[in-house]
Amino acid sequence: VSFDSQGAGELASKTFNKNSGAVELPEVEKVGYTFAGWYNGEVKVEALDGADYEENITLVAKWELVTYTVAYELDGGSLEGETKEYTVETETFQLVAPTKEGYKFLGWYAGEELVTEVAKGTTGNLTFTAKWEEIIIDYTVSFDTQGAGEVESKTFNKYSGAIELPQVEKAGYKFLGWYLNGERVESIPA
Repeated sequence: VSFDSQGAGELASKTFNKNSGAVELPEVEKVGYTFAGWYNGEVKVEALDGADYEENITLVAKWELVTYTVAYELDGGSLEGETKEYTVETETFQLVAPTKEGYKFLGWYAGEELVTEVAKGTTGNLTFTAKWEEIIIDYTVSFDTQGAGEVESKTFNKYSGAIELPQVEKAGYKFLGWYLNGERVESIPA
C-alpha cells in the first residue's frame, strides 16, 4: 500500500498480503488542516487488512481547512469591512484602518509588533490592538478692539485652561466687554 499525504510529507509504502493481518495506517499532520482520514477513492479506510485486498492500492489523505478567527481590540474606535475569519489558504489581506473621533490611528499591533497585513499561509487565531494618538487642535482667538489699540491673539486647546480676556481702553469710551455674534463673552473655557 502506498500513501499520498497530499502535502504532509513523504510516507514509506507498506507491503502486505492476505496473510499479513492488519496494516497500521500512518498518522499525519499538516499545518492549517485537520486530518479527515485515509481514502481509497471515495471510501474512507478506517483499518487495513491484507485479507481485504488482492492488488496494490494507494490511500489518499483528505484534509479539512481549519478556520481561524481575527479579533480587533478597538479601544473605543469603530471598524467596518474587517476580515473576521481566515484559513491557511486565504490570500494575503490588508488590515482595515478603524476610526475614532478626535484620534489619529497609528496602526494595528500584535504585542509590540506593528502589523499591516496577514500573509497567506498564516495560522492561528489572531488578536490585533489599535493604537491611537490624540489629535490636539489648537484654536486662535483674535480680538477686534474697534480702535483701542492692538491686542495679541491667543492660542489654546482643550488642555490650555480658560483664556483670560484682555481689558482695553479707548479715550472717551467705556469698555463694555467682548462680544461674539452679538453675545457677550465673559470667558473662553478650554
